[in-house]
Amino acid sequence: MLAESPATNISLMVKSFSLERILSDKLNAIKERKMSRDIFDLWFIYQKKGIPFDLKNFGYPKGKLRQELRKYLPRKFYPVVEELEKLNAQSI
Repeated sequence: MLAESPATNISLMVKSFSLERILSDKLNAIKERKMSRDIFDLWFIYQKKGIPFDLKNFGYPKGKLRQELRKYLPRKFYPVVEELEKLNAQSI
């Protein structure tokens, strides 16, 4: 796989797991731990694979996803964070 960055003109050839393997690992991780990054990663992978993201009730207190994810994500992802927060709240 060729890895590129918008911050530099350097490209690297890297080995990585398949998207299917990463998805499987993330689904297992979310069962074992409650990490907001796992929820975002699942959303991101679902988008890449063209699968509708319909997981509900992540079990986070209201506002917790927003608080944790906004620390690490650029502003362009804030609408996604809000949507994930709504999905989390639907079953609480």
